[in-house]
Amino acid sequence: MNKLILSACLALPFAAHAAPGDFPTVDRFIFVNECMQENGGSLDSMYKCSCVMDQLAQNLTYDQFQDGDVAQHGANTGGERGALFRDPDSIKANIKTLTTAKAEAAKTCNFTPKKR
Repeated sequence: MNKLILSACLALPFAAHAAPGDFPTVDRFIFVNECMQENGGSLDSMYKCSCVMDQLAQNLTYDQFQDGDVAQHGANTGGERGALFRDPDSIKANIKTLTTAKAEAAKTCNFTPKKR
Protein backbone atom coordinates (compact mmCIF):
# COMPACT_ATOMS: atom_id res chain seq x y z
CA MET A 1 0.00 0.00 0.00
CA ASN A 2 2.82 2.43 0.87
CA LYS A 3 4.47 1.76 -2.48
CA LEU A 4 1.23 2.66 -4.25
CA ILE A 5 0.95 5.98 -2.39
CA LEU A 6 4.62 6.77 -3.04
CA SER A 7 4.20 6.00 -6.74
CA ALA A 8 1.16 8.25 -6.97
CA CYS A 9 2.98 11.11 -5.23
CA LEU A 10 5.97 10.79 -7.53
CA ALA A 11 3.75 10.85 -10.61
CA LEU A 12 1.87 14.03 -9.67
CA PRO A 13 4.45 16.54 -10.96
CA PHE A 14 4.46 14.81 -14.34
CA ALA A 15 0.67 14.87 -14.60
CA ALA A 16 0.45 18.65 -14.12
CA HIS A 17 0.19 20.91 -17.16
CA ALA A 18 3.04 23.27 -17.92
CA ALA A 19 2.60 26.81 -16.67
CA PRO A 20 2.13 29.59 -19.24
CA GLY A 21 5.47 30.39 -20.84
CA ASP A 22 6.91 27.10 -19.66
CA PHE A 23 7.76 25.47 -22.99
CA PRO A 24 10.15 22.52 -23.03
CA THR A 25 13.69 23.45 -24.02
CA VAL A 26 13.69 20.97 -26.89
CA ASP A 27 10.64 22.63 -28.47
CA ARG A 28 12.21 26.07 -28.07
CA PHE A 29 15.42 24.78 -29.66
CA ILE A 30 13.64 23.14 -32.60
CA PHE A 31 11.59 26.27 -33.29
CA VAL A 32 14.61 28.60 -33.17
CA ASN A 33 16.75 26.21 -35.23
CA GLU A 34 14.08 25.88 -37.97
CA CYS A 35 13.51 29.63 -37.95
CA MET A 36 17.24 30.31 -38.29
CA GLN A 37 17.57 27.87 -41.19
CA GLU A 38 14.67 29.57 -42.98
CA ASN A 39 16.18 33.02 -42.42
CA GLY A 40 19.84 32.72 -43.33
CA GLY A 41 21.31 31.15 -40.20
CA SER A 42 22.98 34.36 -39.00
CA LEU A 43 23.56 35.46 -35.43
CA ASP A 44 20.98 38.21 -36.02
CA SER A 45 18.38 35.63 -37.07
CA MET A 46 19.15 33.59 -33.95
CA TYR A 47 18.36 36.56 -31.70
CA LYS A 48 15.21 37.47 -33.61
CA CYS A 49 13.97 33.87 -33.79
CA SER A 50 14.62 33.50 -30.05
CA CYS A 51 12.66 36.70 -29.44
CA VAL A 52 9.75 35.34 -31.46
CA MET A 53 9.84 32.09 -29.47
CA ASP A 54 9.83 34.02 -26.21
CA GLN A 55 6.81 36.03 -27.38
CA LEU A 56 4.98 32.88 -28.39
CA ALA A 57 5.66 31.38 -24.98
CA GLN A 58 4.21 34.50 -23.34
CA ASN A 59 1.09 34.64 -25.49
CA LEU A 60 0.16 31.01 -26.11
CA THR A 61 -0.23 27.99 -23.91
CA TYR A 62 2.10 25.14 -24.71
CA ASP A 63 -0.87 23.12 -25.99
CA GLN A 64 -1.86 25.92 -28.40
CA PHE A 65 1.72 26.15 -29.67
CA GLN A 66 2.08 22.41 -30.04
CA ASP A 67 -1.29 21.95 -31.77
CA GLY A 68 -0.52 24.74 -34.23
CA ASP A 69 3.04 23.59 -34.88
CA VAL A 70 2.03 19.98 -35.55
CA ALA A 71 -0.83 21.13 -37.77
CA GLN A 72 1.42 23.52 -39.70
CA HIS A 73 4.07 20.88 -40.31
CA GLY A 74 1.45 18.29 -41.22
CA ALA A 75 -0.29 20.65 -43.66
CA ASN A 76 2.95 20.81 -45.64
CA THR A 77 2.79 17.05 -46.22
CA GLY A 78 1.83 16.25 -49.78
CA GLY A 79 -0.89 13.92 -50.96
CA GLU A 80 -3.69 12.29 -49.04
CA ARG A 81 -1.77 12.18 -45.76
CA GLY A 82 -1.50 15.95 -45.75
CA ALA A 83 -5.26 16.30 -46.25
CA LEU A 84 -5.71 15.13 -42.67
CA PHE A 85 -4.03 18.39 -41.62
CA ARG A 86 -5.34 20.67 -44.36
CA ASP A 87 -9.06 19.92 -44.39
CA PRO A 88 -10.58 19.85 -40.85
CA ASP A 89 -11.74 23.24 -39.56
CA SER A 90 -10.29 22.59 -36.10
CA ILE A 91 -6.85 22.00 -37.63
CA LYS A 92 -7.18 25.17 -39.71
CA ALA A 93 -8.07 27.07 -36.53
CA ASN A 94 -4.94 25.73 -34.80
CA ILE A 95 -2.78 26.88 -37.72
CA LYS A 96 -4.44 30.29 -37.75
CA THR A 97 -3.88 30.75 -34.01
CA LEU A 98 -0.18 30.00 -34.37
CA THR A 99 0.23 32.02 -37.57
CA THR A 100 -1.41 35.06 -35.99
CA ALA A 101 0.71 34.73 -32.85
CA LYS A 102 3.89 34.41 -34.97
CA ALA A 103 3.00 37.54 -36.95
CA GLU A 104 2.40 39.54 -33.77
CA ALA A 105 5.61 38.20 -32.23
CA ALA A 106 7.58 39.13 -35.35
CA LYS A 107 6.28 42.71 -35.13
CA THR A 108 7.25 42.92 -31.48
CA CYS A 109 10.72 41.56 -32.27
CA ASN A 110 11.21 43.81 -35.34
CA PHE A 111 11.65 40.69 -37.44
CA THR A 112 10.63 40.15 -41.05
CA PRO A 113 10.84 36.40 -41.69
CA LYS A 114 11.51 35.14 -45.19
CA LYS A 115 8.55 33.63 -46.99
CA ARG A 116 8.57 29.86 -47.45
